[in-house]
Amino acid sequence: MSERRRETRRKSFLRGRIFFNNRRSAVDCLVRDISAAGARLIFSDAVSVPDVVDVYIPQKEQTLRAH
Repeated sequence: MSERRRETRRKSFLRGRIFFNNRRSAVDCLVRDISAAGARLIFSDAVSVPDVVDVYIPQKEQTLRAH
C-alpha cells in the first residue's frame, strides 16, 4: 500500500488527552504516530467524539486543534 499522507509520521508513545464540548469533556488517549499534519490516537475504550477536538500532550506542553 502506498503512503498517501503529505508528511511522514514519526513513531511516538506519548500520553495525551482530548478536550471537547468547550473543554467540559475530556478523554485520555495515547498518541502513537505524529507529524505536523496529523496523529494517530489510541483510546482504551470505545469513545464517540465530535469532529473537532483539542489534543493536549503534557510531555510537550502542547495543545493542538484536531479535525
